[in-house]
Amino acid sequence: MPSKAKYNPTDDTPATTGGQESSEQAHAAAAQARATAYAKANPDRAAREIDALIAERNGYVSRGRADRLALVDEQIRLRGGTPPDGN
Repeated sequence: MPSKAKYNPTDDTPATTGGQESSEQAHAAAAQARATAYAKANPDRAAREIDALIAERNGYVSRGRADRLALVDEQIRLRGGTPPDGN
């Protein structure tokens, strides 16, 4: 009978698929999956959040805060929306 691997709390081996994915990429992928599932389960709330993020984005555009646009655009995409064109 084959032996089962035992849990080793001192094992430094990264817990990623195939060792190719960084922890940041895995975290981003997991966040995307959670946000997509949440948006599907709560479409009204997701739509309100997207509307609020677009309003926030418009404020950054009017004040010339290009540094914040990418962050807000990412949040809009995570909720299943499409950021408006224009900076």
